[in-house]
Amino acid sequence: MLDFLSITDFPWEDVEKEVTMFMIATYGGSGKTTSECHKWLWAQKTARSYAALKLASLPLTTEGFLQNAKRALKSDPPSLNPLDYCWEADDVNNTLYPTTVAEGVCVAPDCILKLICTGCDSEIPCRSGNCGCTGHQIPCTMFCACGAGFSC
Repeated sequence: MLDFLSITDFPWEDVEKEVTMFMIATYGGSGKTTSECHKWLWAQKTARSYAALKLASLPLTTEGFLQNAKRALKSDPPSLNPLDYCWEADDVNNTLYPTTVAEGVCVAPDCILKLICTGCDSEIPCRSGNCGCTGHQIPCTMFCACGAGFSC
């Protein structure tokens, strides 16, 4: 396996096949693509347990995996500034936060938001008696009525 990785001018289709087989074998899964392996492992792990499945224990989908493989096999990867790709810097805490939706844009239709509501009924940032999240000792998310997300 992985016979083609040391050959820099080998056709991508052959390299793709090799790295996909390697990744599926690494996860001990089944299928011809990493998406099939992802689905198979999801079914295996959720059939045996009612505990929440850790998504990090599953392989990437085919599209994500192939993008990572292409990037990893480049001899001179580009230098990327995360601030150019929807990340915001928090200089106080020296961290980066993803920006997934532009400010003021609704993340989903109201009917969907009501289905996934966490129980936070507060109209202002929480820590009040109206916050179901605080009562359950979980952080608020962008789906909460308070809309506080990270600041809550």
